[in-house]
Amino acid sequence: MKLQDKYNYDSAILGLNNQYIASDDGTFYVNHPCILIRDQTLIPDKTYLLISGFNPDGMSYLVVKFIDCYHDNVFLNIFLVDIHSKQSLKIQIDFNDTKNECPWILLDESSMKMVMDKVADQMEVYDYCMGGNGK
Repeated sequence: MKLQDKYNYDSAILGLNNQYIASDDGTFYVNHPCILIRDQTLIPDKTYLLISGFNPDGMSYLVVKFIDCYHDNVFLNIFLVDIHSKQSLKIQIDFNDTKNECPWILLDESSMKMVMDKVADQMEVYDYCMGGNGK
């Protein structure tokens, strides 16, 4: 079942602002710092990695499948299913929030490789600065 945006005029404004576009082919363009996926396009039934809980106690991650999303005048609601537990999840984006803080990050395989490459580079720098050989 495809969800429908409650306020279509908001979708047009968000599209003009290059923030959110619901395409006729069922994909969703979401331009937000918490969405780190190829072409910023969410594809139904595709698998992603959801990372959350950025605090001193650590973070959690789930492998999820994207189901659908819709904009309801305040939030972009993104519906996911945890691949392992089959539990339904909902995450939200507030495009009016100017802080751009991410309580969660949604990654695809290409973005995950990019992030891991950056972490590896930083670890080499750290190792070098701590007296190692950098490799």
